Amino acid sequence: MHSIYYEEVSTPLGNMQVGISEAGIAMFEFPIEDRITHDKQKFSELFDEVPSPSKGVLNRLRTQMSEYFDGRRTSFDLPLDLIGTDFQCEV
Repeated sequence: MHSIYYEEVSTPLGNMQVGISEAGIAMFEFPIEDRITHDKQKFSELFDEVPSPSKGVLNRLRTQMSEYFDGRRTSFDLPLDLIGTDFQCEV
């Protein structure tokens, strides 16, 4: 089983919840309690939760989000861990 780490990230739009696995970002959304609870339950079938991963992807996410909101970035180049059916991952 793979591991996932959850953390809240501050943005100008408000705090967002991020879930990062060894492969990349598996979840990034506003922390609506019902939705976060649902996602964490779904992910618990696929991942073991870990208290503190390598901060590399998290630091890159924070940097790229800051650049985006400062108007210096229009796209992101972060690793993603897409979870879902082939159709869901494609769209």
